[in-house]
Amino acid sequence: MNPRVLVWGGSQRAEKLARAIANQQPVVWAYRKPVPFSGRTVGIQTIWDKDLAYLKGKIGRFTVGLKGTEVEGVEVGAVILVPDPSRPVLNFPSCHEAAGYSVLVALMGVSRRTYSEALPEVLKLAERSRVWVVTDDIQTSFDGGEDLYTEARRRGVVFVRTDRVPSTIPIPGLGRRIEATVFDRDLGREVCLEADFLVAPVWVLGDDMSVYFSRLGLMDFDWGDYPGGTNREGIYIFPDPEGFMTEAEEETVIQALAAKVAVLARGRMRGEKRFEINAERCAYCLTCYRNCPHMAIEFRRDDRYANLYGEACFIDDLSCRGCGLCYALCPAQAITEIGTESLPKAKPAILACENAAGLVLKQAGTKYEYQLFPCAGAIGENEMLRVLAANGGKRDLWIVTCIKDKCEHGHQDMKLRGRVERLNKLLARLGIEARVNLMRMSAANSLSRFGVTGERT
Repeated sequence: MNPRVLVWGGSQRAEKLARAIANQQPVVWAYRKPVPFSGRTVGIQTIWDKDLAYLKGKIGRFTVGLKGTEVEGVEVGAVILVPDPSRPVLNFPSCHEAAGYSVLVALMGVSRRTYSEALPEVLKLAERSRVWVVTDDIQTSFDGGEDLYTEARRRGVVFVRTDRVPSTIPIPGLGRRIEATVFDRDLGREVCLEADFLVAPVWVLGDDMSVYFSRLGLMDFDWGDYPGGTNREGIYIFPDPEGFMTEAEEETVIQALAAKVAVLARGRMRGEKRFEINAERCAYCLTCYRNCPHMAIEFRRDDRYANLYGEACFIDDLSCRGCGLCYALCPAQAITEIGTESLPKAKPAILACENAAGLVLKQAGTKYEYQLFPCAGAIGENEMLRVLAANGGKRDLWIVTCIKDKCEHGHQDMKLRGRVERLNKLLARLGIEARVNLMRMSAANSLSRFGVTGERT
């Protein structure tokens, strides 16, 4: 594991983070333009005026390309992006300009900082104007927020809560007057609001880092993920896009990020579950590659592989977090969980998704014979036939899968129904007594259901 950490950013916050990490391990602090801070301290290497061009490798052994440097590839173990705060600007009309008119204020997807700035302006306008506030989340968790909200309601401001961005169209012949269609979440229906002024957030980016997100292979992530985790292990983003943190909150996050990369320097953080791809069965359809949220799928060429391409996918152990999505999606059923044993000596009568019935089956101890799978959607006919054969074809097999719409791998359990239907038809034609039963349940259900309910297909 490479203990060096790359901190990418040009703010004082980036400098604080670099200094905090430098107390425990070496740091490369880099940015695309010079910064007005010295950055000179023990353990910090500074690189200015270079572009973050690419990233190769995995956690603990990243190679970061800084375009324009003499040695383009910088070897680090982790990367932290520190964007400058980006915040929306709300251009309110003056009280004199809006007097006697109606104003529609759209506060969609904004933070408490924007609310803290918007509510005082709303109060001013409410003295001489009709004001509607369309919002997805009324936020008052800032100093004086509850009082501002209460006073706005008292002055006649109408707050319309919605989870959809309102659509607006100009009203012909009425100048700048607009009509907004808004789905009112409280009423459960759409309402039409007419206004003479529309106030909506215009985002002003302090430093647009979106280009670097894509270069680093980052997908959609939650800004609130603490402390700044992304879909790629070892890459973090400082979780404060609008710069609303207090100094105490900022320091807490800095220390949390420093602790996170310190753990990486001591060794790999392995997921509880690991998976591998059987190259001989891999159809090279790239389903796992396209869907892996952690970019853990790579390729390996070998003319012995039994497909048209002589190439197969494999899972990089340093990047896999054991989420099981590839296992659930693989149409060739070429992916297995590492470390799981084959069928135990006491052949199971139950094959179950570990997310659906795993907990209750484990709690039941030896009362039931079972085998757990990361996803029921990947239980194939071969596994079913082995269990039926082990029981002499006289004992029904139960397959337990997730309750409808609760599959954490996105309805992959639905693929199971077709397999069960085909197998039961085959068993009937062969005169075999046993059948395969489907059951949907969760950890909240009782195992007594095995004796009374089920679904034969």
